Amino acid sequence: MRDNKPNKFHLLEAAHQGDVVLAKWALFSGVDANSTDRYGVTALHTAALKDSVSIAKLLLTVPQTDLEKPDMAGNTPLDLARRFDCKKVARMIKDEMCKRERIRRNGARRWDTLFPKSDLGS
Repeated sequence: MRDNKPNKFHLLEAAHQGDVVLAKWALFSGVDANSTDRYGVTALHTAALKDSVSIAKLLLTVPQTDLEKPDMAGNTPLDLARRFDCKKVARMIKDEMCKRERIRRNGARRWDTLFPKSDLGS
């Protein structure tokens, strides 16, 4: 039985199990996407380790998700995805990093971030 109020452990467990519904419930209830376990591992680290595309995709839609947060060993989610040959998640993280850098550099308007030109068929 699930508690009525989610906490960071719900999000971390959801990432471990690949449970997108539980992860959404935790995130939409206000759990910090950057919550860590005692080793500094976030849900994105776990998604990277397990090559969980669905969890990674969800976490990458949360603007507050820190893509470069190191765990206690100094590994970022991208480091782990590359080390364990999780190519899809590594590509997703790298693409999101590039997108965020582009937005930071160019000061993109909200419309631009929601509907990039490639999505509009231009």
